[in-house]
Amino acid sequence: MGDFKSYKMSVPTYGAIMLDPDMKYCLLVQGFYTKASWGFPKGKINAEESPEDCAVREVLEETGFDVKDLLKPDKYLESQWNDQLTRLYVINGVPLTTKFQPRTRKEIKSLQWFPIDALPAHKKDLTSKMQLNMNPNCFFMVIPFVKPLRKWIYNKNNPQEAQRPKSANSSTFKAKIQDGQEQMGLRSRIKQQQYFTVQNQTEVRELLTYKEQVLKGPDEHTRSVSPKKDGCQKGQSETNLGYSSNPKQEKNKYQILNRNGTIAGKPRRSLATQFDKGAFPGDQDQMMSKSSDRSGFCPEAWKNFKFDMEPILACLPSDRRSLA
Repeated sequence: MGDFKSYKMSVPTYGAIMLDPDMKYCLLVQGFYTKASWGFPKGKINAEESPEDCAVREVLEETGFDVKDLLKPDKYLESQWNDQLTRLYVINGVPLTTKFQPRTRKEIKSLQWFPIDALPAHKKDLTSKMQLNMNPNCFFMVIPFVKPLRKWIYNKNNPQEAQRPKSANSSTFKAKIQDGQEQMGLRSRIKQQQYFTVQNQTEVRELLTYKEQVLKGPDEHTRSVSPKKDGCQKGQSETNLGYSSNPKQEKNKYQILNRNGTIAGKPRRSLATQFDKGAFPGDQDQMMSKSSDRSGFCPEAWKNFKFDMEPILACLPSDRRSLA
């Protein structure tokens, strides 16, 4: 039984990719038992049968259309998967108004024209999901042929591009890759510069806010905002100061509940309420001394800064190193 399965999976399959005259649509068939799987009409070759005859026979059985006069032996696409060869002959010029009628029973459920640009090129391509509202897994048997088919159609529509030497095409392709890499590097550098600029501006703004709080003293808890700044910057500066001018933005007051159900402590008041009433708990002189202490301020960029003493001492002369 295992030998039969391996033989069955190794038998080559042949079929056809049927295109309309404009080469914008291709015909796909849906299996009778697989509800959502679409593929090209194809089948396994019989003993002592040529690949061209096998493709013509399978297409005739699954679609009812005879492609014997349109098939050209040198126009095909191949794909190798799990030691099984699949060759599909490209047949263009089939009208979209052609009526197809499968000749086999319980093998083909449906036939439909699909736009080639809407087919997924890989399993994570969401083009079919956006344009056809169909999952890419519905075309898992079509995906290996989408990119080669699009390239074949492009060469067919642009014969001058196809006749160019490979060296010229490869050099042009490499130049495009280099240009794309340079653009990506420039974009990343610009983003990095913008990030550090915003970070430095934030630190400078925090330092200025701290200085204004120290100079104004405890009686003044509001600071003037330049009218040139927009509302977003104003709201951000108020948030950095620890209060909000809008009473609706005050935080809710919570109470701590003990295990026996009693309430411990008093509800915590927001900073805005304390500032409005002008009341400061504790000693005001102690609060002033803490607010005037500038040593507590440290920018975010300097928190992890420290000296590496060993390289510094290694740079000093031996006589000074002993003193250090």
